[in-house]
Formats: sequence, C-alpha cells, structure tokens
Amino acid sequence: MTTAADVTRRSPRRVFRDRREAGQVLANLLGAYRDQSGVIVLGLVRGGLPVAWEVAAALNAPLNSTR
Repeated sequence: MTTAADVTRRSPRRVFRDRREAGQVLANLLGAYRDQSGVIVLGLVRGGLPVAWEVAAALNAPLNSTR
C-alpha cells in the first residue's frame, strides 16, 4: 500500500516558482557575460524560452531558439 509519505518522497521538489524566476536566478549567475559582444542566449522551444528570455534580457544579449 502506498502512503502519503511515499508519494511525497518520490515527487519532484520545486526549486523555483516558475520558469521566469529560474531565468532570473540563472541570469544573476551569468552576470559576468552582461553586455559582452558575441554572447547569444539559446532557448529550447519546449519550455526553455521563458528561462532564456529572462537571461537574454538581463544580459542584454540576443535570444535565439532551437527547434
């Protein structure tokens, strides 16, 4: 029999509220690349664009997406 404790243990833990927040945190970690020439942010179309958009905006870098 599965208990509530078993389900809680197996469920993924949420680290960020949403992808936007994850992008903002990642952008802070990549701050050394801000306003650098030659930097391009790539975002995966399937769920990664909100993260990539936040990073690109914070780093003042162009955003490209992959398919």
